Amino acid sequence: MPIAMAEQITTYEDFENSSWEYATITSNNSSVGNYTNVYDPQYGCTNYCLVYSFNTSNSSLTVDWSDDYVEQIGFKVGAVNATFYLKYYYTDNTTALTGYTFNNNTGSGYSDYDINFTVGDSGKFIDKIEIIFSSQDVVVFDDFYWTYDSTTSATTTTTTTVPLTIGAPTNLTVSTNLHNGSITVDWDAPTDGNTSPERYAIGFDKADPPMYGIATGNVGDENALNTEYTFTKSYLQSVLDAQVGDTLYFQIRSDNDTNSIYSSWTTIASYTIQDVASGVTDLLITNNEYQGLKLGWTQPNTGWSEVESYRIEYKLSSEETYTGIDIADPNTTSYLIEDIEGGTYDFVVYSCTDSGSFCHGGQAGPVTNFEVLATTAVTTTTPPPTTTTLVFVFILRFLLNF
Repeated sequence: MPIAMAEQITTYEDFENSSWEYATITSNNSSVGNYTNVYDPQYGCTNYCLVYSFNTSNSSLTVDWSDDYVEQIGFKVGAVNATFYLKYYYTDNTTALTGYTFNNNTGSGYSDYDINFTVGDSGKFIDKIEIIFSSQDVVVFDDFYWTYDSTTSATTTTTTTVPLTIGAPTNLTVSTNLHNGSITVDWDAPTDGNTSPERYAIGFDKADPPMYGIATGNVGDENALNTEYTFTKSYLQSVLDAQVGDTLYFQIRSDNDTNSIYSSWTTIASYTIQDVASGVTDLLITNNEYQGLKLGWTQPNTGWSEVESYRIEYKLSSEETYTGIDIADPNTTSYLIEDIEGGTYDFVVYSCTDSGSFCHGGQAGPVTNFEVLATTAVTTTTPPPTTTTLVFVFILRFLLNF
């Protein structure tokens, strides 16, 4: 690739006609007398120049040009009889001021100031200049030029305001606890945006889109940045009048309250409340000698549905197939298995609704590797008569015949 080389271009304004071809020169003195195309050695003009007659103090000339990135300027100021100042305006919005003492008249003519100014290595570029005269005077402006670099960009400080953004949460899922009826929404923190969440808002409702909202906490709270929230059954019943068969809709939003910015809502996740009763608790299995195997449990009825029946399933731990026993009475909390062989068994007690159509296991879980005694229920029978009993009956019948 070729190396870009600086190209210095110099432009001259020589005022050879009544219009300025390259530069724009204005005065803050509206009553200034302006003489263009003057050729008069009296004012130091050996060619054409500009002559201004200022009738007030602190009058000024502002000289501007169309080129950017100006590094050097030069011009002549003549016939001044008082102090004047040169003010530089730079492209980075800074300024600089230089003062010059006046020249006395010398003979029949006037001495001139030849001004040459170069920016140098400061990294600045000249945007325009202003020449300020401290007293009323007749002055000459001539031989103006400026040099700029056509390949260099101006070194200016640009402040760009980047808008604050916050990403929406990701991977929203919904799950439930069938035993207590609670519903949990879970999500991940956002993966985009340049601002972090301070908390999350959760929309929920039986309508799509959700109209109700709740937050994970106030800004700075211990739970404000949790990415999981659990709704209890009682809360959903009180706020939404939620019932079995209702579909609930959920969505999440990231909030940054300090900067008043909020993400878009996530896509909606839903859950339909199932017709399921809570599982049994406190399952207890005991061997009762000569009576069988007894199972007992507790039914808390904390699920969305009331229990309507139970089902007991058991099998030898070494086998695959379960034996099932259905219990139609929902008030039953114990059962005696009278006919079961000794061995190592697995047991599950299911809570069921809708005549046994919807069943699930107890909160205590299945009982595995339970040792059942070989002595189970025994049926009592009448023993056969002994020989002594038969002799006694024979003698009694013989005596009765007499």
